[in-house]
Amino acid sequence: MGAETPTKGISRIYVGDNLMGQLVREERKKRLIDLFEAVKEKFYKVTDSMWVKIENKDVYYVDKYRMLIADITRREYPRDRFISAFAGYKGRLPSYDETYDLFFINKQFNPLVDSKGRLINYNNVCEYIAYDDNYRSYKQIGIVRLCNGWSSSGFDEDYDSVKIPIYTLKETNKLCLFLQENLIPSGFEKDEEKLLEWLSILYQNEDLGVLIEDSKVINLTFKESFTTNTFVSEVLSGEYDTLNNTTFRKEDIIEFLKSQKQQLTASTRSIFAENYLNSDYIRAEIEPYDANILEDIERGHWDLWEVKDAKGTPVEVTDTFIARNPLADIQQDGVVGIDFGTKSTVVVCQNGDDNIMPMRVGSGKYKNEIRKEDYENPTVMEFRNIEAFMASYREKGGRPETRWEDLTVSHTAAGQLSGTKESSSFYSFFGELKQWCGDKKRRIRIVDNQGHEESLPAFLDIQEGEFDPIELYAYYLGLYINNMRQKIYMNYLLSFPVTYEKAVKEKIVESFERGLKKSLPQAVLEDQGAMEMFRVRQWSSEPAAYAICALKEYGFEPEGDEKVFYGIFDFGGGTTDFDFGIWKSADAKQRRKYDYVIEHFGAGGDQYLGGENLLELLAFHVFKENKEALLEAGIPFYKPHDCENFVGSEDLLYDSQEARLNIRQLMEKLRGLWQRDDDEAIEAIESGTLKALLFTKSGEHIPGFELQVDREELEQLLYDRIQQGVKNFFAAMVQTFTKDDLKDAKTLNIFLAGNSSKSEIVKELFQQYSRDWTRQIKEKYQDESFDEENDSIFRVFPPLGTEEERNEEDQADEEEELRRPTGKTGVAYGLILGSPSSRIKVKSEISNDKEVKFKYYIGYGEKGRFETVMDREKPYYQWVWLTYASERDFEFYYTSLADDHLNKSPVAKMRKKLCMIGQEYEDEDVLIFIRAVAPTAIEYAVATEEGIEREEYIEGPKRVDLP
Repeated sequence: MGAETPTKGISRIYVGDNLMGQLVREERKKRLIDLFEAVKEKFYKVTDSMWVKIENKDVYYVDKYRMLIADITRREYPRDRFISAFAGYKGRLPSYDETYDLFFINKQFNPLVDSKGRLINYNNVCEYIAYDDNYRSYKQIGIVRLCNGWSSSGFDEDYDSVKIPIYTLKETNKLCLFLQENLIPSGFEKDEEKLLEWLSILYQNEDLGVLIEDSKVINLTFKESFTTNTFVSEVLSGEYDTLNNTTFRKEDIIEFLKSQKQQLTASTRSIFAENYLNSDYIRAEIEPYDANILEDIERGHWDLWEVKDAKGTPVEVTDTFIARNPLADIQQDGVVGIDFGTKSTVVVCQNGDDNIMPMRVGSGKYKNEIRKEDYENPTVMEFRNIEAFMASYREKGGRPETRWEDLTVSHTAAGQLSGTKESSSFYSFFGELKQWCGDKKRRIRIVDNQGHEESLPAFLDIQEGEFDPIELYAYYLGLYINNMRQKIYMNYLLSFPVTYEKAVKEKIVESFERGLKKSLPQAVLEDQGAMEMFRVRQWSSEPAAYAICALKEYGFEPEGDEKVFYGIFDFGGGTTDFDFGIWKSADAKQRRKYDYVIEHFGAGGDQYLGGENLLELLAFHVFKENKEALLEAGIPFYKPHDCENFVGSEDLLYDSQEARLNIRQLMEKLRGLWQRDDDEAIEAIESGTLKALLFTKSGEHIPGFELQVDREELEQLLYDRIQQGVKNFFAAMVQTFTKDDLKDAKTLNIFLAGNSSKSEIVKELFQQYSRDWTRQIKEKYQDESFDEENDSIFRVFPPLGTEEERNEEDQADEEEELRRPTGKTGVAYGLILGSPSSRIKVKSEISNDKEVKFKYYIGYGEKGRFETVMDREKPYYQWVWLTYASERDFEFYYTSLADDHLNKSPVAKMRKKLCMIGQEYEDEDVLIFIRAVAPTAIEYAVATEEGIEREEYIEGPKRVDLP
């Protein structure tokens, strides 16, 4: 890897499709303007006569008088009255002098009379015309030439008057006059007439200006707005192959641009400049770069750097631009931590020192005042034009010319989603990326704004090269991380929930690797040395990473043999993860490399306890309580994972876009109650009635649909569900630590993490369970010194970044405050603090290359109570006896939740699985055995105890996948 020459001036540019489209358009514009100019020149040639025939109106133009005269040879005007309007003009009668001049003196030039001065087509009415000042009209009159002038031979009252209207034009310049009045003179070819006609429209719309010299237009000036004109727009977009023998075909113009060095006009240079200055704005709405990046020899632009596998069309230009070698911008000491979250994603970086900085991803508006929310980026995508995006995405290996207008993410997509009013657009949004990854059976359907549909299988079934939303989301993260402001990072660490299976984690890493690579410049991808540095790795689990951050932030610095026992309750948007461990000082042998050692083990969690899940639970409850009104209106909703069917739900529960949108609409109405941040929403709930925009099964929307709500019921639902999670956390914690740990530990430190842990309910429950479990532990180990009021072996720490966490003496300035980790961003910080090169040694019960523990407790029901036969600690592929094989049908119960009284729990709270063997066996020695083979799968077999040890099966093994 090397970058001996960071920048250089270049004049050969490899033009991609987007830029080439703009250059072709600009060349078409130039050629069209040249044609307009040619028509202008021809105009003065064909109108260089006294009388000019007008093709598109029944008039002649008389240059001498700047007037239009009705063409009686093309239109028969009534003779009994004066025609006040002709060919769209309001006219008048010519004076005697005008008549005398045009119809007699210069009659040889007048196309309306014959050589004798008689009106053509009116010979049977009169032979000559003259103007009678007394009667102010034309009459048939005998005109006799005398030596001293003209004399009339008298009026014949028996004949009608002949009245020829005229129109005096006000413009002084002839071309401007014709353009203003939309006059097309004879003598033009068909294409030329079209050009002149559109010039007229442009002039009348003030999109065309003129430069006049000596009463002649010497130059046409076109405003930029002229491109919106219908004809011009058609020409520029390629609707015409040729005009007046000039080619406008794209292929011909590209060949022209390739064939010779292009002299850049102000307009074409502006196109080049804007294309490169806006390159990342077009891709990801990142603020445009300043113009100096193309001119300053110390700076330069990545996309101008020539590479081996250059895509696009080479175009030589007369100007010089500054190209920058992207290899010069690799952050050799940089590392990026990514917490890919259910509701939001956090990215932090470290580069050359111990400072960890949060990164704004999903928003490239760097000039705006920064806010904490900028660093918690919504994990949501909006698909506007999948086919267009993917065509661009696959065109190049690095930094393809994708367009933000085809696919948006993060804050922009979330804002669009919150404003969704039509059910038909709901499937263009995808905000459940992480849930999709973690659910091996979940299929998704995406329909973009153009109606294009992508039906995707479960995440693990997506193959490389196929449409993969996780890869595309990672690509966008990469664009915000790797750009000409942030430079280039090659070292990435990812965190994962503790419950994710090895295959899922590896698949996410692969998708992220492809997407992040795609954000790198082609020059970096082509450099073998550089790409040897590129790594995307799964590192700590999310709660373990948070533990490292929290322990550092709260100042835990154990000395000697001191051990700090901790537990993490990571209550996020989609799940709640548990992690337990010990923090201690490195021993003497390790101190050259490490300061601290963290050992984490006993990880677990509550799969369906998360902030968004709670809102789904509340919304489902409200819909269930209003089922009669919803049935009558035909309004469906869907059943979240953590909810149960109810009587009368047959025509209410659907897995449709309308059903899901209705749940989402109501979730937003209830969010204020959960987050305690919207007084107006809480007051509405307190009133007992909520109004929401809901959709019927046919997609029709009903604004302000009234739903009856009971705040006390909703509050109790929140409390009960969170209590279940807290109860399971304490049970898992006590089961994890050994008897000696619990007996000797003075303090078990509990760190709350995740935005949902800010809830007052969480705080209250942890205070309660800390007292209860302290009492149980003290009583178990016969500690008589326990003071219920003042003593507790549990110390609960609030989420980082909350007011409660900061002490009164902590007066960090605003910038420092923004850089400090929070309950949400702490995971990303912990990834870097505990990175492989750091001074913290991370020891995990389960290494990244091994499978996570089995997720369930399995047992049978005895008098309605659960009896465990296999727990989460049981190693894979070890058989345990479940039941007898005396019946073909058998069943077992299972749960993922730990409980201090698990064997006393009612089986009614458990999930049940019904299985079947091939036949019944009367021999009581023939048994059914089960074993864990994957985190969510078991096998069962029929065998004797001796046979199972020798792997001699009567039936099986047969696999059963659990949800």
